Amino acid sequence: MFTILLTLSLAITQQNLVQGKLLAPKFGFGNEWVFQAPNTTALNNIIASSGSRMQRFPGGTPSGFWDWQRGYEKVPYWDRVLHSYCPISFPQLTTYLKETGQQSLYVPNIVTSNVTYEMQGIAAWIATETPIAGIELGNEIYDMTVPPIKARYPNASVYVQAMSTWITAIKKVPGLPSNIPIALCGGLDAAWNQVLSASSVISQVNAITQHVYTSLPEGPYTVDTAKSVFDQASVAALGTNDRLAQSNLPAHVEVWYTEIGFYGANYAQKTWLKALTMVRKLLLLSFLPQTSILLPYCLICMDPNAPAFLTTEGPYPTQSCPFSGGFVTTPTGVAETLLFTALAKNTTYMQFMEIPAPQDLMLCTLESVGVAGPALPQSGQVLNNPLECQNMCRQTDGCSRWQFVTNTKKCWLKTSNSTFQRNSGSIAGDLNCSTFFNPVVAVEITVEESQDSNFLLLNTAPLAANISTSLLQRQGIYSLNGFSVYPKSFSDLIRQNLTRNELVNSSFTVNSTVAMVTLPPYSITILKS
Repeated sequence: MFTILLTLSLAITQQNLVQGKLLAPKFGFGNEWVFQAPNTTALNNIIASSGSRMQRFPGGTPSGFWDWQRGYEKVPYWDRVLHSYCPISFPQLTTYLKETGQQSLYVPNIVTSNVTYEMQGIAAWIATETPIAGIELGNEIYDMTVPPIKARYPNASVYVQAMSTWITAIKKVPGLPSNIPIALCGGLDAAWNQVLSASSVISQVNAITQHVYTSLPEGPYTVDTAKSVFDQASVAALGTNDRLAQSNLPAHVEVWYTEIGFYGANYAQKTWLKALTMVRKLLLLSFLPQTSILLPYCLICMDPNAPAFLTTEGPYPTQSCPFSGGFVTTPTGVAETLLFTALAKNTTYMQFMEIPAPQDLMLCTLESVGVAGPALPQSGQVLNNPLECQNMCRQTDGCSRWQFVTNTKKCWLKTSNSTFQRNSGSIAGDLNCSTFFNPVVAVEITVEESQDSNFLLLNTAPLAANISTSLLQRQGIYSLNGFSVYPKSFSDLIRQNLTRNELVNSSFTVNSTVAMVTLPPYSITILKS
């Protein structure tokens, strides 16, 4: 088998990523539809063993149309009309959270309700003795396509000033800790976030929220176009990093990623390809500055584009109260469980490892990606290939990023203030061939109570990658038990509804006599000391 010899190549830089050891973010789910089926054994058993630590409630657009006593209200203009099929009470919901070991990220209805009524709801939740990990002040309040949002919060300034009253009321709710973490709703552009950062209200909160969705290239897929799917995880992390860098967030403000998902790509649904893309996205976001919470969308979804953790056995039973059928863990669920369980403890720390990067152009570029922003004057020249475009950028003052349009063969040169975005007809790159471009992401994991180190290694390349065991022994660890999970073939990578049993699970031991650890193509590898 051909391999990528990572140990013989140029070391990557860690620019724009958090250096050193940091407390691992809390992982969990955002999903309003799971509450159609609370306290079912099938659901509870899966969630309890998933490594998830919190769930967002009620979450999503429905949070703005939620009555904490009656359930969801109908939303006439929204194509997914919400009905209260099941009269689920707070005690039922909190029983579910307790039995599955979850904390609540609570989202009060700031859109169609009022402060007094919502504070009564928070008090009712507290009365169930279910911990609230934090309070999120609204879902996607920047979305002016939702009429009630546009009417109540027409811009960021109106929103942030209104939240001052809500924050004051929250901190007076009996039984709620006065230091309860509170997050403002961050925007999809830096301008919205700059308004939040400039407001005096920012000193009263702990975080802002961000939603990170990525449009995936459509299939059917080949080895080359599969790379373009993985690259969208890099685009998402790079774009988010650029946006936050321009948002002027104070140092004390954390970032809660309360929805992380994908758009489009029916061919990628319920595939290991999409599962690995999600894990890559989560890992890269983990090491952006101030990351604290990561909640992929979703746990169980009626949205066909969502990379659901679970699916039901058959169509989602919207009028079954409660749902009593079974659940199936999707490939995304398998991959997320591997990640979540590796980082499940409250005192888990993680650190990016400086794995050398291959000196290969196609592994230092992003497929189906363009660069938005003003072009430098030298742009627009017709060149033979992306390598020539990359070299032209390197030789041009002020050029940091470049875009090669495949049909015209024109090369566009951009500054560091530009932004990567999805573009099916282009190949793009950055002169800093950083972790965002490396198909191998390696993380060292430590737990405060232990001196041992574990490792999570992701390989999204079509070839095996060899990593020197010396990189795993720098703390004197000379014996590791490991396993890799991966598809048997490229066909299995892109096959929908692949089950856990159809993935390869190979175990091995690493000690001082083993020079290399081999990461199979398209694999997640866990090493434990």
